[in-house]
Amino acid sequence: MLLELMRKCGVETPPSEFITEVSNIYHEIEAPLYDSGAGHREMATRVTPIIHQFGNLIHPAEICVLDVGCGTGFASSTLLENHSLNIRRLVCGDISPHMLQICRAKLGPRPNVECVQGDIESLSRKFSSFDVVMSCSVVHHVPDLPSFYKHVKKLVSPGGFYMMLHEPSRRF
Repeated sequence: MLLELMRKCGVETPPSEFITEVSNIYHEIEAPLYDSGAGHREMATRVTPIIHQFGNLIHPAEICVLDVGCGTGFASSTLLENHSLNIRRLVCGDISPHMLQICRAKLGPRPNVECVQGDIESLSRKFSSFDVVMSCSVVHHVPDLPSFYKHVKKLVSPGGFYMMLHEPSRRF
């Protein structure tokens, strides 16, 4: 259906590139407002307690975490807030350079934190495995869910897990 609509409008870009471009434009506009409450308001009330409960479960272990579609770093900063000693490595990945810029500023310089621009496919090529792969308000942006989850599975180390923290779409 998307391809049909794109052709009707004269768009010749492949759908995956088109979706990425539209997403980047949208997030360029949204990035400065996202944390002010103009983003997904319910994230703070729903996600924060889950992350704190998760942090208590991992104590005293040290884990490696990948935040896919990290946006402004809400979930990552919440995790680091009270559980930074348990995070050996944190990789924040997002396709939006504007969201990553805010994420970098929010998390500040930390030797165990890396911000990487890219989608799940490029992240799975660059990195091997994580104890935890998490996403927060990401899945509704993904055009190919089977491929997304294939890459998530590749990135989760044996004994690790994937945590989908929040989705604003009732579809998920």
